[in-house]
Amino acid sequence: PYDKAKQEITIFDLHFKCSKQYTPFKSPAPRGFLDREGREVEPWRAVTTAAAEDVKEIPVKGWAPEARNGEGVAVETVKEKVGDETLDCLRLTWTRSEGKATTAIATLPFAVNALDWNTYAFLYKVEIVGTGRYERCENLILNKIPQYFMFNKYADNPGVSFACKDDCINWNRYGVTRSYLSEGRRPVAQTPAGWKAFVCDMVNDDPVGNKWFTLDKITNMEFTFKNKMLAPGDKVVFTVARPRLVRGLMYRGGDMKLWEEFKAWKANHKVLPYREALKENRFDEGRLAKPVPIMRNRIIDAEIINAGTTKNRVGRDYTVKLLREELARALNPINDIPVLGKASTNDNVKFFLGMPGDAPESVKTFVAEARQAHQGTAVTIIANDGKKFYFAGSPNYPTVDEGKGIINGVLDFLEANVGLMWPRPAMERGVGAPDPMVVEALRPYRAGKDADLVWGRDWVVESAVKYWGLSDGNEYYSYRNRASYFGCWYGPGAFEFSSYRAYAANHWFGFGGGDQENEKWALSKDGKRLRPGCYTSTPCLIKVIEDGKDAFAAGKITKCMEHLPNAAYYKRYNDDCSPCWIEDTWNTCQCPECLKPFRLPDGTLIKKEDPDFHAEAHFVNANAYLQAVRTYLNRNSELNYLIYFYTIPVPRTPVSGYVRSHFCPYVRVNYDIPIYAPVNDKFWRVISQWCQVARSMGVSEYFLGGNFRPSADVQAFDLAAYREIGVSFFGQETETQNGSFPEMWVAKRKIYMPDWNADSIRAYYCRNVFGAGAELMYDFYAKLRALRYTENRDTDFEETGCSELGRLALKTPSDTKGCDNLGEELDKLINQAYAKTAGDEPANFFVGRALAFWNWYYANAQKEWKD
Repeated sequence: PYDKAKQEITIFDLHFKCSKQYTPFKSPAPRGFLDREGREVEPWRAVTTAAAEDVKEIPVKGWAPEARNGEGVAVETVKEKVGDETLDCLRLTWTRSEGKATTAIATLPFAVNALDWNTYAFLYKVEIVGTGRYERCENLILNKIPQYFMFNKYADNPGVSFACKDDCINWNRYGVTRSYLSEGRRPVAQTPAGWKAFVCDMVNDDPVGNKWFTLDKITNMEFTFKNKMLAPGDKVVFTVARPRLVRGLMYRGGDMKLWEEFKAWKANHKVLPYREALKENRFDEGRLAKPVPIMRNRIIDAEIINAGTTKNRVGRDYTVKLLREELARALNPINDIPVLGKASTNDNVKFFLGMPGDAPESVKTFVAEARQAHQGTAVTIIANDGKKFYFAGSPNYPTVDEGKGIINGVLDFLEANVGLMWPRPAMERGVGAPDPMVVEALRPYRAGKDADLVWGRDWVVESAVKYWGLSDGNEYYSYRNRASYFGCWYGPGAFEFSSYRAYAANHWFGFGGGDQENEKWALSKDGKRLRPGCYTSTPCLIKVIEDGKDAFAAGKITKCMEHLPNAAYYKRYNDDCSPCWIEDTWNTCQCPECLKPFRLPDGTLIKKEDPDFHAEAHFVNANAYLQAVRTYLNRNSELNYLIYFYTIPVPRTPVSGYVRSHFCPYVRVNYDIPIYAPVNDKFWRVISQWCQVARSMGVSEYFLGGNFRPSADVQAFDLAAYREIGVSFFGQETETQNGSFPEMWVAKRKIYMPDWNADSIRAYYCRNVFGAGAELMYDFYAKLRALRYTENRDTDFEETGCSELGRLALKTPSDTKGCDNLGEELDKLINQAYAKTAGDEPANFFVGRALAFWNWYYANAQKEWKD
């Protein structure tokens, strides 16, 4: 019988012909140097013919080994023939060092603002003297895949960088340089015999490190080299002629039109004063024309109607529970709110979760128009007809129909009417494992014997992208702040909040994960077993799939799913998508099976030496893996594949429409400028291309160690651009600390309500959460935010432990009486807010958490930092 069949086979044979050649991508304009008039120029010619006032010569004398990382580098000035001239040139000779430092640095005191003098150019020669065998990169293209950390393995590839003595860390000392010789090579440049040209835009070129550099207060120019690679007695001789900085040029990249618009926004941006920011409140749009009575003499006169159908009965039941319990908690009636399958004839307040067939025509029209305008999204819709409130969403929202829109509508309704919010994830508050529903929530409303509803009509909200989630705090905190996704795992909350359910396929079959090895799967170059959790995409995975197929089909739950109830509804086949990811590694399986040549659909034979070999194998295997899973296990299964490290190149193999591709821009160096900025060209170009070949495209990012840094403003620019090019999913691996919880809440709300001004969201949050200390706390964060936007230093994905923003505040003058600097002013503001909220337990708690973190952060900023 069909229902007992063990196997299903789908057979198809389709052959399409195209009358014209297929053009794979509409890509951003190719990178190239532009002059002030926007004309493309040959860079070496442009820097050598620049007007004298646009050139700043860099001395070849005055260079010396860096104080801490100087072992193994000799510096001298030599006479060299450069064309028809004999010039003083800089010569650096690197030999092996025996000390702790792995990188030897030559440095020159040289103050300059790179935002003005941004183009760095020189002639060079590199000679390797010795008997050792070293890799060279002079004729290689290294920047197709951003494996920047490997650039320093080449003996002919010194780092080209700069430093600021005021920075608490000089990243050059740790081998994290701004650029490498390979990144600025100009092989077509007309140069004197024996010399090669280097031209690099220090501001807009691809940075090769994952750490920040100060751009406008450079104090030293530096060359770096990983001299530990050299054998004793061997040396690398690097000679530089005519080093100079040139202004008036820039390296085009990203989306230049959007970039100019962002620069104009930033130049004119001013933080809104608190009282002005409060004037814009997105919830003003849903206010009722007149209050609707819901309780008199502590008797609540309302009912909840579970209307319509749902794919997710757990989610619908939880939505009913949420609305019922929170109304009872806020109103404290002496009676219960009944839950009905059909509305009664009573003249009372009615909450319809889902659309009943007998809804008034005006309500049907409003909901239908909202659904049409926002179809396929997690749109939130609330309609009103007198005492009746209708909660709806989009019926064709993958994958839980309108359940997500309905529960988000209930959350909006409770927030607007009784102030229910979750302003901070549960961390240290509470004993043991506290109930986050209790300790995270802010419930300011307490009814007397009577209560009215004041909000809940004509309400439509569509988030910035279809699926989104910032995985800070815990799962429930994220969903209660309207996220539709938490991370590559989930618990009961994903069902209860009708959210997108993804669980890492790395552990699907329970045959190895983390540090465990598997006897059948994945070999390193030396024949040792790799950690299976990192290499799910390898062709030899089929050996493990075969072993685990029957167990998976039987619905057995692996160890990593034990936090789900052991009931049929929660079994693994309820995954909406299963991530099949690689981790942070360039290592790939080296077994014979995984290194076999294979043919692409166009007939091309691709071999392991091809730089795209592993990316192509990854997605060829993804198609086969997905087909096996859909045939044998789950007809509706979709896989989420990560575009990360070696899988970044867009494959020539067509990717299945059931593969959801997620790109991770690792490592994005500066989060204070949008993803389409010229310096992010490599990432923007990849995303733009992938959006043209993937049916579903997502972006997953990092934002760690936020501390007191702003994120919501630039993130909004990112999301608008992502959506425009076809990104439907945005996830962020982040963390909430006691300094960052207000900004992370604002970032989430800005995604959920993208048309709400970010400063107005901040003011709304401060008013509701910080009580009498609201304006002081708003000013505290506003001054930190404004300070950050005046700094011309990259902000990478994690702030280090030296409290950079606090250090900058201590160097910034203050206009406040009695405060010598902005650091003292900030300290005064947050302490005043704490004192002012002394009689308000919730507000005092939330201010106190921020103050506790600030006390550590501020004290740390005042310490002498030893790099």
